[in-house]
Amino acid sequence: MVSRERIALIVLWALSLIIVGAFAHAQTPVQRGAAPTIISGSDLGFRVERQQGNRVMGTFVVRINGEWLVAEPAPGAKALTLK
Repeated sequence: MVSRERIALIVLWALSLIIVGAFAHAQTPVQRGAAPTIISGSDLGFRVERQQGNRVMGTFVVRINGEWLVAEPAPGAKALTLK
């Protein structure tokens, strides 16, 4: 007959595999070496970071001396909320 300690060890091991699997599944894949997509005009753009369903998430960027830099709002600027 299998001892209770052995059964408890098997159950804990199985739970640890389930937890590690769930954690690994929740991680987003890392894109290495791919240049970020920038939707732009001449000097103003939007760097696409990810897409969720029909929404695109990203950052506004500006081109200064040929380099794309993150645009930050001025301290007095108000945020626009879309519904």
